Amino acid sequence: MDARHLIIAAAAALLALAALGAQTPAAPRLGAQPPGAQPPAAATPGAQPPTGAATYYFTPGADGQPVFTQVLRWAADQNALRYQVLVRDSTGAEILNRRGTEAEERLHLAPGSYTYKIVTYNLLGKAEAETGWIGFTVIRAEQPKLSGVSPSAIYMDSSDGRVVLTGDKLLPGGVVFLVPLNGKPPSAGRVVERKDDKEIVVLFPDKAYEPGDYSLSFADPGGLSATLDRALRIRFQRPVDLLVSLGYAPYISLGDPWAVGAWPGAFKPLGFEAGIDLYFVKQRWGFLGLGLEAQWRRMYGGASGAALTSDFALMGMDFLYKYRFSRQLHGIARLGGGLAWSRHGFDYEGSGGPTASSYDPFAQGGLAFQAFLPYKLYGEIGVDCSCIFLIGNYALGITPRLGLGYQIY
Repeated sequence: MDARHLIIAAAAALLALAALGAQTPAAPRLGAQPPGAQPPAAATPGAQPPTGAATYYFTPGADGQPVFTQVLRWAADQNALRYQVLVRDSTGAEILNRRGTEAEERLHLAPGSYTYKIVTYNLLGKAEAETGWIGFTVIRAEQPKLSGVSPSAIYMDSSDGRVVLTGDKLLPGGVVFLVPLNGKPPSAGRVVERKDDKEIVVLFPDKAYEPGDYSLSFADPGGLSATLDRALRIRFQRPVDLLVSLGYAPYISLGDPWAVGAWPGAFKPLGFEAGIDLYFVKQRWGFLGLGLEAQWRRMYGGASGAALTSDFALMGMDFLYKYRFSRQLHGIARLGGGLAWSRHGFDYEGSGGPTASSYDPFAQGGLAFQAFLPYKLYGEIGVDCSCIFLIGNYALGITPRLGLGYQIY
């Protein structure tokens, strides 16, 4: 055996065994495979493991519990007479010293930490290459159980596609798969919240949410899995969306000379709003609906010695159009109007003066963006342009809006 063959054999063995050491012979990451792609759990004792890069398999034991076999594989060398595999436990005690002609070794190790080394013997029976001692860990495989899922139905137009799975031994490192019943490949989910090993919250990729019926499967890090058949339904859309919101809404005055003179200074910081939005036409090109909105703002002005305090309360209805850029980000355009009530009071150097109030029509339009958060909450940022039509004057202005909302349905 020349030096080139020795280097190739040693490098191949190092790569194969380093991968096993990084993922453990129980293969927590290789074990988290979609249904139908995992090693043959139903194989009979003594069955050969699957070929390829798999580093473990399991078979049912006499007591019905799975028996795990860890497999070390390396590139065979045609000039090698035999190989020697040595394994030590965490105390340094040698638990395996075996020689053979095959370029693989099957082990049955209990959970724990180990080191191993492979020695290659040439045709003269002399040791010529070895990997050196490499550490790895065997992690215990636990049989998971699934008992429930919430919600049982998800709508594609929902802003929240999370699924809550309950059961037992839903351990970290495991993977949840959304399994279509129409034969399409499963989709792996991402665990976004973990309460304990009995409840996890999972979110799947947006492209996985297609109308149909699905099973849910949890694959343990060690390869054992549990499945809830026909546990989840995905539908295209709900009949309606109902949302409520509260927000901060200051006012920037752009009115006529009378309005600007009465309330000097363009920016008026005191302003709030509340709204209820209902969408009842829902198509892929967008949603249509109606919104009820209430705004309040206070403005200070007047002249020296005669302070003016004005309160405006606006009640209106808007026509709404919503476009969904993604499940979390929506854009909204609104156009409408209503009735504005205003009250103006004067203060003459500490003495109360006359008051005046009126009801006047107003019109408004605006744009906004909604970013949905967990638990059906969303943040909203936008701007409206409104005009109150006073007798002989008009109050034109811009209202920036920053709010927080909740999707009731």
